[in-house]
Amino acid sequence: MLDAHHLTKKFGRLTAVDNLSFDIPPGQAVGLWGANGAGKTTALRCLIHLIPFEGQVIVDGHDVRREGKQARLKVGFVPQHLTFHDDLRVDETLHFYARLKKLGGLRPPPSNTSTVWPYGRISTNPSAIYRAG
Repeated sequence: MLDAHHLTKKFGRLTAVDNLSFDIPPGQAVGLWGANGAGKTTALRCLIHLIPFEGQVIVDGHDVRREGKQARLKVGFVPQHLTFHDDLRVDETLHFYARLKKLGGLRPPPSNTSTVWPYGRISTNPSAIYRAG
């Protein structure tokens, strides 16, 4: 699903990521951890081609340099600190992010119902609607 080979990123004389290589098979979830400044965020930005890098990254058959948009559609990223809009309810937050991911045809569920969304069943009865933030 994701193959990184000899990924290197330099900022001037500083090498932030040095010859990183790994393969992640389909269906696997991976976490990166390390000290501040270790290169985790830089590596992630390279993996989805938000910044230029040396090496090669293939995501689900898409070279991130030539087909970056298609590759990014296949990658999920959860930052260390999740940020939600504290003025949105849980169901509104789900709808917002579904629209960002272009999961077309979705409408916010009506109140007092339970709805099956592509990512599972959610209940929007009054006791289940709380702010997400």
